[in-house]
Order: sequence, then structure tokens, then C-alpha cells
Amino acid sequence: MRLRTWAIAFSIVALILASIVLVFQQPPPEVVNSGEGGDDWLNGEAADLSDYIVPRQQNDFDWANMTDAPTWRIGDKWTYDGRLDATSVIDDAGVEGAAINDLLTGDSYLQVDDLSIMQFSGEDTLTYSLHLWGTFSGIATFPVPLLQTYSDTLVVRYDAYEYIRMSDLAIMNKSENLQIEFEHPFGVEPIADISIESTYNPPLEWWDFPLGLNETWLANHEITESYSGSSNYVDLPTEDEKEQNNWRFINIEEGIGKDQNSDCNNSRNVTAFNEENKAKAWRWYCPSVGQWSWRVGEVPLGVTGDFRLISYQPSSTRESTPEISVEMMQRGVNKSVTVGLWVNSTYQNMSFAGVQGELFYGCCEIISFTTDENGSAWITLNSGNNFDTTPTFDDLASHGLIAKINGTDQAGIASLTIYGSALGEELRANGATQQWQPHSLGIHHLSIASSVL
Repeated sequence: MRLRTWAIAFSIVALILASIVLVFQQPPPEVVNSGEGGDDWLNGEAADLSDYIVPRQQNDFDWANMTDAPTWRIGDKWTYDGRLDATSVIDDAGVEGAAINDLLTGDSYLQVDDLSIMQFSGEDTLTYSLHLWGTFSGIATFPVPLLQTYSDTLVVRYDAYEYIRMSDLAIMNKSENLQIEFEHPFGVEPIADISIESTYNPPLEWWDFPLGLNETWLANHEITESYSGSSNYVDLPTEDEKEQNNWRFINIEEGIGKDQNSDCNNSRNVTAFNEENKAKAWRWYCPSVGQWSWRVGEVPLGVTGDFRLISYQPSSTRESTPEISVEMMQRGVNKSVTVGLWVNSTYQNMSFAGVQGELFYGCCEIISFTTDENGSAWITLNSGNNFDTTPTFDDLASHGLIAKINGTDQAGIASLTIYGSALGEELRANGATQQWQPHSLGIHHLSIASSVL
């Protein structure tokens, strides 16, 4: 999708001002050896994938050490320390007289602005509106028209909304705006004010909950982007651009990331690899804050940046309203069987009766409930036989079950795993024609970083 022309190369540089160099300057820590590994195919020991086209049984899942999805509340907010480096990309772009002299730095923020039902691919979907914004600045050298080349402050303002499916935190749509200016002794030189609308089909899942160490899954999706705005330096695409991405995600380690946040010592590093086994990005998911605590890679337009958690501010409504949770009798079942669960409501550690709401089973149905005098409601449903969009050898599918109180953003969630092997069935159906190469987990993160992009 990326055009090879000088104009678009410069637009990627000017719009985001980040580069691969960041990965080398800020290498991740040593891999935390959190498991034995053994003969697991992810360690790259096995040459024949047929040994692993066998569905897991219930006793193969380490439920006690798996991490389930969070629920967010309107007003939840996360603050990050951000660093962007564009030195080598500026050099490669060949923009005469332009150079980035230092890291661009600044705080960035994520905040949940809304929870609503939105249409996606013709279906009503519980959707978070997640607001992302930040301002980054640093010393740069830039040729100012009619004047001369100056070394002064380059400023990037980023403002975006991600529309995220509640049941699995998959990204469905994204709206972004970038404003880039160069401040010099005689004023401000506007470089670009550009908006990008992106759609992911199917939605992009960074977290295939429940997360377990060494778990891996595929994400095959098409990204459609449209551009608008103005710039004296960049010619924007006049038609929608489409790109087909085939990524593999692996929960390669657990522990604490380079953010070193004391609340996130049980985080999980999920790394995305492309078809060439090159690491494209990674995110450390921190259960204590319900969000990533350290993120490298996937800054807008696919370039690389480094963001580390500073603080988490929960919504004030979390302390003033009832809590609701979903208690599964079994976290994993066979397909097309009856499943039982409790929806529990509490307030200030006491049962809360009379709560009315709906249980959304992501793949299949919606069920109304009312909590009894014990603050609970018993619900049964059929597990179904629907696949999800993150095929793996480890299960047939995993679906989110959301219990939401009517008219509020108060909700609880749990994941239901359907036993089987989605990739195993696909390989058998296709005569094992799909090749999916094992990945060596013995590689130091710095070695992984050396192959980024």
C-alpha cells in the first residue's frame, strides 16, 4: 500500500516522525523465562507441524495462569511517556536540508470516552470509543521557504479515536488527525494537517483472550485507509488504499516490561510477526490497569515508537456504582453444548439485588437477566460451533461473554474457550497446504528488534 515515491516517503516521515532506530536505541529487556518450553512447537524444535494438529484437552489448559479480558468504564484514563526517533528515516528520504537532531518526546494519553452499540459489517456490536492524543516535540533542522534552513523545534500533535469491540478489544475502525509544525525564529511553518480513516476487516485482535504463555494465533485482515487534509509538502492519495496483512501473534513472555511500572509485574508480552517472521510490534498487557503498559511499534501508519505507562486513573464511577462479574462454571467446553454461568452484582462488597441487564454472547445470542436477593442470576446458553477470526492450533474459538447493566457502562466479562483446533481443521481441510513456520523463542529481544521492518 505504501507508495515508493519521494512524496509519500516524506509524508510518512513528516507525519509521524518515528523510525526503526528507536528499537536499537531503546532495546527491550532480557526475555523472562516463565516456562519450561520443552517440546512446544513455538520453541522451534519441531519440523513437522502434523504433530501439533491435535486439539488440546481440558487438562492441557493452565486456567489459573491465564489472563482474561478487562472491562473499561467511561472516564478510565492512562498516561504514557512517549519517544519518537526519525533520524535514519529522514536521511533515507533525501529531503535536502532536513534532519531530526534528537528524540521527539512528550506525554500521550488514552481515555475511554463512550460505550455504545455500533454497526460493524451489518451487526450491532458493543463498542468502546477510545480517545488517544499527545504532543511530541524535539530539535530538528528544516528548510523554511523564502528564508533559510533553521535548527529549532519540530512539533507533532496527534489526536485519534479507536472504535474497539468490547468482547475482545479488537480494533474495528480508527480516525486519526496529525498536525505537524516547525517553529523557527520568525514564526511557525505548517508542514501538514492530515486526517486518516481506517477500517480493519475483520477487526484486529491484539489480545486473544484468555492469554496464556506461548499461546499463538493468526490475524488475517484487510486495512482500508482514506486520506484528507492539506499540506504544502505532501501529495495525499486521492483514492482509498487497501492492504492485506497476515500477522502472527505470540504471547512470548510474562513479567515486567521496560516501563518498570510497579503495578505491572505480571504483564504479558504479545509480539506481532509478519509472514517473513519479522517482528512488527509488541505490547505488554498489564492486567492491573486493563491496558498495555509498554508498547513498541505500531504508532500511526505503521512506523515505530516507544510508549511506557506513567499512571492509570480509574473512572470515578467505579467506586460509586455496583460491580458486575461473570462466573463461569467451565472456562472451556466442547462445541454445541449447554453452558452454565452466574452473573453476580455487588456494591461495597455486599450483594446487590434487582439489577437488570443483558448477557451478550459475542458469537451467538443476547439473554436478559435480573439478579435475585443474593445478587446473582443463573444463565444457561449453548456454546455453539462458531469459529472466531484468530485461528490457532490451541482451540476452535474463544468468545467473550459480557454482562451489562441496562442503561449504563457497568459490565463484567469472561471468555469461553471452545475445545478443538481451528488451524488443525483448516490444515486437514486444505490437505496441509498452508505452511506456518515455527518461531524460535530462544532469540534475544535485541535480535528480534534487528529484524523489525
